[in-house]
Amino acid sequence: MYLGMTDEDYRKVYDTTPRIVGERIGLSSASDLSPEEVLGQIEINDRTAFTIMETFRSTYSEWWDLSKEMDETDDPERLSDLRNQLKAKIFARDEIRKSLISYLNFKYGKANGNN
Repeated sequence: MYLGMTDEDYRKVYDTTPRIVGERIGLSSASDLSPEEVLGQIEINDRTAFTIMETFRSTYSEWWDLSKEMDETDDPERLSDLRNQLKAKIFARDEIRKSLISYLNFKYGKANGNN
């Protein structure tokens, strides 16, 4: 797939993001909860972190879908259009990821060994 990433790699990032955010906001039981429970606890405990995280996950999914579509497209005109859309999604994905990290660092302090 795009940039050598697989569907499994995509799912890993998508699925582990809530656990990472949960741990950052102090959910000591994040690793013991189901994914749905982690999402619910993040939403209850820090609505801002939840909103930014869900925006990241949505943008990340849109980027992944465009990446896969680019890999499957042979039409040069469509490919050019997808390339432009993909550049915008990469920028949006990276900016919202930075926003999430900045918010978590500001509110909860920097994570050990991260950014």
